[in-house]
Amino acid sequence: MGNYLMESGKEIAKNVTQNGNKSTYIDNHGTVNIYNSAQKGQPLHGSTADMIALRSFSRQYYQLIVADNSDVFEQNYVIIPTNRALTQNMVPPEILHRCSSLSKKGIAELKTFPALICRKNTGYHCETNSTSYDQMFALGYIHDVFVRNTFIRLDFRTLCIVSKQAICKPDIAHSLGINVDCDLTDLNICGWSVRSKNVFQVLKRLKIDITKGGWK
Repeated sequence: MGNYLMESGKEIAKNVTQNGNKSTYIDNHGTVNIYNSAQKGQPLHGSTADMIALRSFSRQYYQLIVADNSDVFEQNYVIIPTNRALTQNMVPPEILHRCSSLSKKGIAELKTFPALICRKNTGYHCETNSTSYDQMFALGYIHDVFVRNTFIRLDFRTLCIVSKQAICKPDIAHSLGINVDCDLTDLNICGWSVRSKNVFQVLKRLKIDITKGGWK
């Protein structure tokens, strides 16, 4: 999995690598929509990179990434304001020290943490005290990080899709370190955080099989 860390004010250099007979390079000639193939109930025919990532994932930490953009799963990337990314109150102290500066070593470690990625809630305080039933989490991983002055772009790959309502059940959310006591506060605003929890143990309680793309 490639790693690109871009300094403030610089453009992203074009670096094209095509592997295999079926890879396709698309230059920047307008808008191109690329859709995730890992959908709920669909088997994961993961690439070699996906399988390597799955085997090497941390069982100690996971990343919670909440997106502001409604088409996050069509774009396969998330834009996070720098003041909402891995700040002191959003990561364990040891991760703040090792990863929050987004050094090459720090990014490499973050790439070993599984990620729960979602769009921020569409249900708020006085409306539903919850979120829409059609909202989902993607379980996946970060494969590229681009840093600018005011925002960070996280490109990700999806391994499976999980119902957001299932994750937001109080006992499940508590096991994942997600605050649901104040109208799902952690999921009402975009941000990038790290939680010291084993996400795979929690998914097992929900009877979610990653290799089958979602629910058993």
